[in-house]
Amino acid sequence: MRNNLLIGCLLLSSTFSLLAQQPTFEDRMVKRTINCFDIALNSVEMLESYFVTSELDSAQLLLNFWQGKCGLTEPVFRAKTILSLHNQSFSGELTPAIMDYLSSYQTKVYLAADGVEFNNWTASYFDFVPINGSFNTLLARMAKNAISHYEPGSIEHFLASFYGSDEPSLHEMMRLPTYHQSPIKGAYDTKVRQIDEMLKLHSGILGGWWMPTGEMQAVGSHPNIGFFIGGKKGKSTLDLSVSFKFLNAPNEYTAYRKEDFGLEVSTRHFFGGYFGIDYSRELIEWNRNEVLILAGAGIDGFDAIKEDEDNGISGESVFTYNFNAGLGYKYNLSHKQYLSLQAKYNLTDYALNGVVNYSGNAITLSLIWGFYTSPQADSFYFKRKKNKRKK
Repeated sequence: MRNNLLIGCLLLSSTFSLLAQQPTFEDRMVKRTINCFDIALNSVEMLESYFVTSELDSAQLLLNFWQGKCGLTEPVFRAKTILSLHNQSFSGELTPAIMDYLSSYQTKVYLAADGVEFNNWTASYFDFVPINGSFNTLLARMAKNAISHYEPGSIEHFLASFYGSDEPSLHEMMRLPTYHQSPIKGAYDTKVRQIDEMLKLHSGILGGWWMPTGEMQAVGSHPNIGFFIGGKKGKSTLDLSVSFKFLNAPNEYTAYRKEDFGLEVSTRHFFGGYFGIDYSRELIEWNRNEVLILAGAGIDGFDAIKEDEDNGISGESVFTYNFNAGLGYKYNLSHKQYLSLQAKYNLTDYALNGVVNYSGNAITLSLIWGFYTSPQADSFYFKRKKNKRKK
């Protein structure tokens, strides 16, 4: 009995002890959690002192720790690269993601130059390292000092020049003959091809002219406007298109009112539309220019007899299939937009439902203003909003 009482007291004492050790609500609310923001800020401060005192082995160990905790972020990649350039120990190997790191750094520099501040809202985008801080200034100076150690055209020369520039310009540097034979140009071209192959939202507006052939010339030629939306992947584009042709015919033409047993009516009324699926593919490309092959299929038609509700007269409309093909020329204004001139021959049968009795097809000429939407391309080709040079 005495032993059981002793064991019970010990268990009760242990329980109270454990309860006393549990953190309170207040303890939990003020508990500090170390995250990558803290690691980045502390690492930057320590790395600055290591670089200044030439404790480069310690700097390398700290960068490895930073990468181990937060991954190979852009600042870590840049610091490691510049440190290897400074030590003349760069391996010459290019990570597949190098263009992402370079374009990310360039974008940060441009955003800071355009007035985007480092704060709680933007810190994660800057990988928790202020782009205009002393750490980045020190890295840029180290990169600039390393340029003279390497032959022009080498990977090392490019990286030192890029990171040592006050306004790095990846795309302009890649157009320089100095780097045309460098592996860095191959990595750049691969990235460009990857972006070109990605699926993009495609949209635009068009304006032009619809010109019937054969007997259909009786209804006259008409202006044509419309819009489209779809997608582009690689060299191919597929869109849903809607267009409208309008204005009365220049002369009267003959139509038939089917509800009145084919009563013949002379009319100048005309308003038409097209709804279809249109496909294009790039055949030839040079610089910003492209030659396209075009094809499409849809529903076509126009109103021939105007409805008169006051007199109880219903309207009559022409409907037909439309299979079309043609060629186009496109000039790319940027990665986001282009202008294109397209010519198509439209195979139709406007006499199909008996409202008109004219045979003939149609030719359409269109001027197109098109747009691409791609977050990946926007990030890679990011440009400054303000065209201001640092003094």
